[in-house]
Amino acid sequence: GELDDLAAMALASACASHAPYTTCPSGVALRFEDGSTYSGAYYECAAYNPSLPPMQAAIVAAVAHGVSLPGGLQNDGTVKPALVDAVLCELDDAMVSQQSPTEAVLASLTIGSDVRLRMLKVDLKA
Repeated sequence: GELDDLAAMALASACASHAPYTTCPSGVALRFEDGSTYSGAYYECAAYNPSLPPMQAAIVAAVAHGVSLPGGLQNDGTVKPALVDAVLCELDDAMVSQQSPTEAVLASLTIGSDVRLRMLKVDLKA
């Protein structure tokens, strides 16, 4: 089927990720209620532990563009844009999955809302 724009962003980020050790690329795309979208790819480091998960990379992209997290009132009384949609793209047979850590971070950013992580599993062998 055809991918929606956010799923396509997550797929593009997964394709851009750097995962030479686990060979488990992944990408996340986020949408805020103001319509802005940000994505992030998994970046692996030789030491493994300091690797940057895709959710954190997407958050860094959002913050770098002026988004304050989580949603709520800013000092000037305006409302910070709330996170309304999130997609994680990863291999369907990934030995290392980003789903649990991505869901945990998403839950901490969307307390009191019903935002759920959408999964896009891909098969690169097809």
